[in-house]
Amino acid sequence: MGNIKDSEMKISLNQKIKYSTPSVTFEQVWEKYSSNSTKKNHVISKKTMKTRLRPAWLLTTALFFIASVSVSAAFLPIDWNGMKISILNDTGKNDQINAFKESIFGSQPTYKELIEDTLKHSNNMKETLTLEEAQKEFPSPILRPENTDMTPFRSIGAFMNQTMQENEDPVRIVGYSPVFHDFYEQDNHWIVVSQRLDEVATKSLQVDTKNMSSQTYVGNWETVQVTDQTLAMFKDDGKENRLVLQHKTADMKVFELKLIGNVAKEDLVKLAEAYIGEK
Repeated sequence: MGNIKDSEMKISLNQKIKYSTPSVTFEQVWEKYSSNSTKKNHVISKKTMKTRLRPAWLLTTALFFIASVSVSAAFLPIDWNGMKISILNDTGKNDQINAFKESIFGSQPTYKELIEDTLKHSNNMKETLTLEEAQKEFPSPILRPENTDMTPFRSIGAFMNQTMQENEDPVRIVGYSPVFHDFYEQDNHWIVVSQRLDEVATKSLQVDTKNMSSQTYVGNWETVQVTDQTLAMFKDDGKENRLVLQHKTADMKVFELKLIGNVAKEDLVKLAEAYIGEK
């Protein structure tokens, strides 16, 4: 996957898989764990998965975001293919909030459970698709793992709702965002790989490089790799690990891959390289 700029964060991409002690609790799904993308319009992507959580969890969501944006220890941004990438270190404040919420409301579902629940009950989406259907219907290719002995036990895509709300008008659906998920599981170890075409980053790359988009990773994220083709960020919250990649293809498209699971960082990196074809 290329050279890693920060020597303290270097990892071998060819080391053998070594599973960490599994854990089965998580914070929130999808967008909450990813970067908070700054956009110029009021289109709000509704990929955040609705789940059968206790109502009290929904009431505490606002508390999390208030805490997320109130911290001040920001690192200098990384300029990656026309995007400004920043890490906002919250010095563990959000972890403390989550621990407090869990002490009151109980453990949260895993990312895997939340995605499975969303797909099963068609929450906030138009439809689900098989791999074969998604390969025909999605507007961009679906990245498939190569040169690996790991095989997903389930692969499924979905057209998630994209919504817009103007002033006090009702929220309305204005389009659909294709997202594809691969599920891996062995014994008590699991990984979910979620991928989508990053339209904002792709547009910035192809059309208007002067109009730079920005993304901020909140928490104890670390830079795993920064090359012209791939930006990889990793976060370990002590429960589930996640590796988020922005990958530029030869035809100038940017794909976002999120690998989340209860396995070691090396496992996620090894699987990520199978998707983007790097060693």
